[in-house]
Formats: sequence, C-alpha cells, structure tokens
Amino acid sequence: MSSAVAAVATGEAGASTLPETGAGDKTAEISGANADAPSSSGLGSQGRKVSTQDIQLVQNLIERCLQMYMSQREVVVFTLQQQAQIEPGFTQLVWQKLEEQNPDFFRAYYTRLKLKDQIVLFNHLLEQQVAMFQKMQRQWMAPSGENTLHQTF
Repeated sequence: MSSAVAAVATGEAGASTLPETGAGDKTAEISGANADAPSSSGLGSQGRKVSTQDIQLVQNLIERCLQMYMSQREVVVFTLQQQAQIEPGFTQLVWQKLEEQNPDFFRAYYTRLKLKDQIVLFNHLLEQQVAMFQKMQRQWMAPSGENTLHQTF
C-alpha cells in the first residue's frame, strides 16, 4: 500500500499528495474519523475497504463542488452524503488532505466564499429595497383619495 493512500485513508498528517486514478486496486482500511461514522452502503462505511479509485472519486467530486463555490458543509452533507451516499467522515478526511496540500488555494477560496456570501446578502437587500420603492411608488401614484402617504412639498 502506498504511503499516500495509507495516510489519506488513516488520517495521518504526513501525506504530500493524494493518489492518482489508476494506481491499481490497492485498498486501505478506514480508521480514525471514519470509523465512528454510521454504516451505510456508501463510501466510507465502517470496516469497508477504500481503494485509491474511491479516494480519487471523492477528490474529483470535491473539486467539482469547489468550482461551484460550495462551502465545506454544503459539499460534505448536502452533496456527497445525500446525492452520492459518501460518508461525511470520509469526505472530510479527503477535504482536510486537500487543504493541507494546497493552503494558498484554500486561503483564497475561503476569501471568495466570504465575498460570495456578501454578494448574496447585498442582492437580497437590494431586492427588498426595490420592492419597498415600488410599493411606495404605487402608493404615491394612487389617486389622491387612495393615497396613504402624506405629500409634504
């Protein structure tokens, strides 16, 4: 078993790269964070052997989610667990290794996520402001008997 595969699968901190796809059918027993995860038919179930292809699959899925600016929680819980039946502990372990190997990328990524959240909030507030102005305009433009605002010009 390659040391990178063993490090990713067991949660050891010394791995420098995630294994490439097609590295054979070497497997590693999941332990550490994944061992306590509830059993299911998905990747990362307690006692299930995990191949390098499994690790590469999760890495590829995480990378696709990163391209959509998803948070770690969105990736782990809402995407990989619910849609691909991959145990959260296994996804978190692969995510952690990616962060360790690419600290500059993730620093910039988390900054972009904060910016995205600010843009979403700004757009929401802008929509509320537009709705309020439209309501005020309708009230202002209503015939004088229906006008609920006091005109003070």
